[in-house]
Amino acid sequence: MTWFSYWRVAPLADPLTDNGGNTLLEWSFDFEQKKISIALLGQNDRVEMIRATIPGDGKLSQPEIKVINELKELILSLLRIMHDSSIEQWRHEEDTVNFGSFGDSEGKPNFSVTLSLTGGKGPLPLQGIGQIFSATQEHKPFIRLLDDGMQPRLPAQYRFLSLYKLLELELKVKGKWVGLSDFISPFEEEFRLLGVSKRPLSKFLHEFRDRCAHIKLGGKDELGVTGLSPSDSETFRKMKPLMLKMAITILKDRHGLPLQFVPSVETADDSSKMSSQT
Repeated sequence: MTWFSYWRVAPLADPLTDNGGNTLLEWSFDFEQKKISIALLGQNDRVEMIRATIPGDGKLSQPEIKVINELKELILSLLRIMHDSSIEQWRHEEDTVNFGSFGDSEGKPNFSVTLSLTGGKGPLPLQGIGQIFSATQEHKPFIRLLDDGMQPRLPAQYRFLSLYKLLELELKVKGKWVGLSDFISPFEEEFRLLGVSKRPLSKFLHEFRDRCAHIKLGGKDELGVTGLSPSDSETFRKMKPLMLKMAITILKDRHGLPLQFVPSVETADDSSKMSSQT
């Protein structure tokens, strides 16, 4: 039994297929007594998918998930550096999209999927946008930092730093934090329940900021956040709603801006669904 995992590279082509005949490059390696491979699929002038081949029933171990994700991100980085700087994994709103399927009776790939997006975001909040635009000339740095922190296409470390800078912009004066402890105190319990660290929220914010800003940390040259580690991505995924909540508290409660998030940021957007046919 062979399991194939696929990551779609934007922009979309329809349908997506893999019968083994569109493999451009493939690398194989031994990992935990398995022969795992990762491949580029597509045409000579474009990549359509990245495929990982893993023997077994598709129930991947955490080490397998980690190494496969790291290799996938490495391939995307090389493609952007050496071929097309705009290449990225295809996303639906906040989340990247991947697929999986079993091979045929001979263990060869036999995959096809057709995608369609249905639904929309609802009416444009024109009144709110107009009100905030007229009132935000002095708040433009806050708005831009919040926007960067919400952008799924930006690296996790950059998004965290943008939201951290928003806190600095509001609560740092002449190089010193002013009122940070009082501001974050109402968020401490929610942070504790996330389970990302046993440190107090203020300590965690500064330490994770250092990990995002620096590539080597401490006397042991521990690597900072590079975007390759699934644990780093998971930490940011858990922290993002809390960081956004702190940012919106500053803009709404302290500056009186009537901001509202798009539905996919606060909760799942039931009006936007993705359907697939395999």
